Amino acid sequence: MAKPRIYALLQRASQATKRKADQELLQSVGITAAQLGVLFCLDGNPGQQQQELARTLDVAKSAITSMITRLEAEALVRREPAPDDARAFQLFLTPEGQSRLAAAKLVHRRLNAELYAGFSDTDLALVARFLRQASLTGERS
Repeated sequence: MAKPRIYALLQRASQATKRKADQELLQSVGITAAQLGVLFCLDGNPGQQQQELARTLDVAKSAITSMITRLEAEALVRREPAPDDARAFQLFLTPEGQSRLAAAKLVHRRLNAELYAGFSDTDLALVARFLRQASLTGERS
């Protein structure tokens, strides 16, 4: 039997899951999966600066700038001057951002449950191990 084309399968899976997450999140919460990533990061580490957030999410600074601008326009994120650098801003979730994050977490749980269906805990542990390894391989390139 030929080995599966792992890179192609990973790419298709990544695109399909992102498309489904975007669709579900936009429909029910009004945010994209990328925006959810920002909300998750700010919830776990409030007061981050855009540069740190861009590194954490592995996106370009320009992409994070436009995303923060959109989230701020929707009153989901607020900027405050950084105490140690007059040119920088710290980022925080607003109450509306916290509310949308809570709703998005429910969607996120449901989407994960759909992915888990039909797999044992042992299967899922193997998949998680494989994906972590694939992520590390990509970081070393």
